[in-house]
Amino acid sequence: MSKIASPRAIVVALFALLVLAPAARAATASTDSPRDPGLPASQDFSHIDSTIDPVTGTWSVAYTFYGPPSADAWGNLGARLFVGASQCADFQASIAGFQQAPTLPGDNDASGSVTPPPDRVLRAAQSVTKTVAGNTITLTMVDTSLIGAAPTCVDGQISHKRFLDEFGPLPFPDAPPVQPVPPEPGTPAPPPPPPKLAVAAKSTHLTATGKGVVKVSLKPFNQDAAGAVTLRAGGKAIARASYRAKAGKAVTVSLKLAARSLRSLKRHRSLSVTLTATAQAGTQVVTKAVRARVRVS
Repeated sequence: MSKIASPRAIVVALFALLVLAPAARAATASTDSPRDPGLPASQDFSHIDSTIDPVTGTWSVAYTFYGPPSADAWGNLGARLFVGASQCADFQASIAGFQQAPTLPGDNDASGSVTPPPDRVLRAAQSVTKTVAGNTITLTMVDTSLIGAAPTCVDGQISHKRFLDEFGPLPFPDAPPVQPVPPEPGTPAPPPPPPKLAVAAKSTHLTATGKGVVKVSLKPFNQDAAGAVTLRAGGKAIARASYRAKAGKAVTVSLKLAARSLRSLKRHRSLSVTLTATAQAGTQVVTKAVRARVRVS
């Protein structure tokens, strides 16, 4: 005859399971980078720390440079967080990313997105912040989709008209090794990955109409894409418009300047801005920011 456990014994057993169960814990991936004499100190990575906390759904990347932020030599910070055993080799395994984070002094703009499985629908992250302490700029994302996440690696870069410095693939501790699965005999080869997405403005010399309309022409895309163009002055957005583009076709985006910026432009006849263009195609998201000047027509 089987013996039925008492309620007290069941409670004790459950408590033991809870105590002994391994708790999710934060993991940090770090790397040092040697000095590149071909780059200004404010664009050259010295050290990278990336931390993921699956309990709070918080991911951060701390970029330390060889020099403090500079308005003369700046760039846009980016990073991607991956799951699975691809070790950052498969962009479809990316679950989160930072984009559009200028290193300009006093500029607190930063943005990020997540593509949580299983649906992998791209959306903006719930919270993205940027802090600066000396030579270190830290981007922090908090999103419920990162709760319980088990990322394997991270990569990132700083860019300004071109890639200036990069890091990764940087594996997290205890990440599984890369385990490619050999195809079965007779299995057709997988389709090639989509072409790498890029976005760029045709010119940084812009003209505004008397009503404050500025037209920004983007170079043709190698695939269908959608995105937005933003103009910033003094760290604040003064115009923004979205667009859709067909593969091989150039696109012109019309932006309307804010009234205050239009008055300043008419008074000074020109305005120095940061032109930021963002594009998305599938799960690829790219951002490019350049200095530009707006004049009155």
